[in-house]
Amino acid sequence: MKKHCLSLLALLLCITAVAQRNVRNPRRPSLNFGVQVMQPVGQFAETFEGYPAGFAGQFHFPIARSPIEIGLGAAWNSMGAKNEQVMVGTGVFDFMGDEIVSQGRMRLGSNNYRYTSMLRFRPFAGLIQPYAELVAGVETYSTTTRISMNDPAYQATPVRDVHQRDVGVTAGWAAGLALELVDGISINGRFESLRGSEATYVDGNTIALVNDQELRFETRTSATDKYTYTVGVTIRF
Repeated sequence: MKKHCLSLLALLLCITAVAQRNVRNPRRPSLNFGVQVMQPVGQFAETFEGYPAGFAGQFHFPIARSPIEIGLGAAWNSMGAKNEQVMVGTGVFDFMGDEIVSQGRMRLGSNNYRYTSMLRFRPFAGLIQPYAELVAGVETYSTTTRISMNDPAYQATPVRDVHQRDVGVTAGWAAGLALELVDGISINGRFESLRGSEATYVDGNTIALVNDQELRFETRTSATDKYTYTVGVTIRF
């Protein structure tokens, strides 16, 4: 009888140990990605019209079982784009010495990229998960073109040119709310209030193509304060 009791006790201890091992830590690393809209504010709103849309993502890692998390994020917002048919010099000359031109396509993009680090406070790890963050990082403003020829006999590889680029710093705070749909998957709404340093960028409303060949645009310089609004999905590992 004593032997059976000891065996039963040992079995219960094993089951308890396995059960404890299988209890998942509610504070797990997370990956969030979603669509984002940027709202310029202050000087930025006075010099740039529109609400650039794009995508954003963040990765957060909890500090043990505490409500504090550290993270990295990246975002892209389109500040203007064009897709135009152009006439491009081929580098080939006819018998009169004139350069042969051929139809091509120019894809222009004016973009804002941000790369940030974050310190997050997420007090709850259940169905409803509000959080707040401190955010800081760097951002770039750039305008590039990519020209490809319709006739592959003249050009096999598209030509990419950078026409304008500037780098700045950004810092601020963020707040959000995640609602868990199933274990490990949540929908997430996020708001950021960011202060940006002075930067030069292309005014998307001034981008024009003259005579199907010459690209013209105007630049603006201002502080780059902004709000961002993101809706996406969070996956916890």
